[in-house]
Amino acid sequence: MTVTSDTPKSRSQSVKYRANRSGVMDFLYDRPVFWKAFGLTLVVLIFTKIIPFGGALAMVACVVCSLFGPRLAIQALMINFLLLMASSAWMGSNKLGSFSELRWLVLLGAAFSVFRCQLGGRARRLESVKPILSLVLMFCVVEIVIGLWVSRYPTISAFKLSSFGVGAIAIPMAFNYSGVKVRYWQDWFGGWFAGCALAGVICLAWGGGFLKNGRGFEGAFDHPQTQGVVMGIAAAFFLGRYLFAVAGAKFEGVMGVLCLVAVYFSESRTGMFAAALSGGISVILLWLRHRERLASTRIFQHTLMALPVLVLGSMFLPGQVGLMMKEFIAKDEDSSAMGVVSAFAESRQELMDRSLENFRENPMLGIGFGAPNSEFTKIQTLFGIPLSASVEKGFIMTALLEEIGIVGTLGFCILLVTLVAFQLGYGRATLLWPMLAGFAMNFGEAMFFSIGGMGLLVWMMIGLGCMSDPASEC
Repeated sequence: MTVTSDTPKSRSQSVKYRANRSGVMDFLYDRPVFWKAFGLTLVVLIFTKIIPFGGALAMVACVVCSLFGPRLAIQALMINFLLLMASSAWMGSNKLGSFSELRWLVLLGAAFSVFRCQLGGRARRLESVKPILSLVLMFCVVEIVIGLWVSRYPTISAFKLSSFGVGAIAIPMAFNYSGVKVRYWQDWFGGWFAGCALAGVICLAWGGGFLKNGRGFEGAFDHPQTQGVVMGIAAAFFLGRYLFAVAGAKFEGVMGVLCLVAVYFSESRTGMFAAALSGGISVILLWLRHRERLASTRIFQHTLMALPVLVLGSMFLPGQVGLMMKEFIAKDEDSSAMGVVSAFAESRQELMDRSLENFRENPMLGIGFGAPNSEFTKIQTLFGIPLSASVEKGFIMTALLEEIGIVGTLGFCILLVTLVAFQLGYGRATLLWPMLAGFAMNFGEAMFFSIGGMGLLVWMMIGLGCMSDPASEC
């Protein structure tokens, strides 16, 4: 057996070898967490595809894993999210059905793991995020009390606020109690996003990918809009690491561009708009607060490189570029007459009008958190007690004004500003963009408080940004 000695010569050769490696090779050799998450995502989907009742078994496994510490709880929540949103091309006959309600047990399991750490004397790790946790708790308590007074369905408001509060408090705590640095979770979520992206491509092999409406690419998920939201946040995640990090792998830049392509083919205007808007806001905020640090990253270099391409494209291919943009904005409508504003109004105006009409009934306190805005909404009950209602809300600000009025909306704005200020205080540019992308998704569909659905991914990005680990920036 040959043994390699750790001599100065061998160490210098190793350093020289590492220095000559490309960014892609860095990913292959230095990111084991990325590949573990990537593999886990694909294995779970393959398991649900080929094993009878695979989806239900995987959900039960998520419940069990969520009880064994904060790190496993976060990973169980993300696998739970994948199972809830997975396309029928992957789930097949293994639809979750009533097993989808196990998502609440996964959330409670995560809260249990966090509570156990809290009892174990690790509360000192939460000093920096206590203001955020206190604001969430205060918001939920105040709105529950108000909901019992003014809500059309007090039990629905209380249940939705309680579930939101448990998740919005447990998730940031779990990240801080996970025992690993920010770099670990950046690699883990990178692998999860990459696994979802590849799973969407694999769907095409057996006729999936366009099952919902035949136009928008839904990838590994159950709807093109879901694909657009997830890939939009993924694009912000990868491009944030590539453009804002002082040193980042080129692989991440490629993945970011591919995720934007996936958003384009999903026809998700919300996903594309949110990714672009949040990127611009990130640059502005970081320029105002951390100008020197921002100047040392790739963002300005690549912006200067991209400008000539955009100018030449608009000069020589104005018709084709303009037509592609109009078709993307208009979807299947008349692209020649559809602009950005009119497209937004076409898809969201009815929901906004209904929200504003309900807002006028009680402008200060609203109609109740999570309360349905239509008498035709299906109400889910337990022993005759209303606990949930499927509601569709568009623009988040009109939805908030409708449900919690001016008072609650001000509380939400304070929470939002506190979250952004916390992130800017640490100066972690790579985490700011995906968090703001999660916020911006709510301009097209209010999901911030939907902790049992799409809002879970938004809060995962918030929780990652709430880690009090400034030394782990990469």
